[in-house]
Amino acid sequence: MAIAQFIDYYDLLCISAKANAELVETAVRAQLRRYSPQNEQTADATKFELVKKAYLTLSNPRSRISYDAEYKRRTGGIRSDSHRSVTPEAMRDEIRKRHTILTVLYERMLKKPQDADLTGKEISAGVGLSFERLEFPLWFLREKGLICRTDVGDLRITAEGVEWLENAYGVRSPSADHAAESDNTETTGAGDVSNSEPNVDVSMLSLSEVVVSQ
Repeated sequence: MAIAQFIDYYDLLCISAKANAELVETAVRAQLRRYSPQNEQTADATKFELVKKAYLTLSNPRSRISYDAEYKRRTGGIRSDSHRSVTPEAMRDEIRKRHTILTVLYERMLKKPQDADLTGKEISAGVGLSFERLEFPLWFLREKGLICRTDVGDLRITAEGVEWLENAYGVRSPSADHAAESDNTETTGAGDVSNSEPNVDVSMLSLSEVVVSQ
């Protein structure tokens, strides 16, 4: 009896072995679209079937525990190529995607506040990238509460998303400036008032520079 070949489903889905259920499902959807027979450029019937098997295995808690035990036995729990795609440039590219997605949704809200929802296809067209490449940044933006999904599955920017994007572009509301001035003003024991150095959110500043430089 032939021994079934072990398939590295994590490598197939391009995710970490520690990926949670939501990320597994997101990766599966992306790879199914990639290898679908309807995708003329990247169709692959063999990998399409393997992705479906990967989903059946990893989406079930019991079967995943069993699979992970075998995965660790065969690989030691470490994939030699697990971090090759995680480079500073790759991370900067993801940041740019998030900004671009938020900008597209912001513009929609600005122009049509009563009809601000966009489908994944519309966002993909607005950003100029395939929806497959937007899965991760969309997940991030939803987790941070910067965008939300409507009852019918469309996406829209939230109030937090609007404020975050405006801050990223270096735009601050008058109330925010007033609050910042109040926070940065200290009264000495002698009653004199001295202005401390303004607080600068370094992470936000670096993100703003990425946007402006595009």
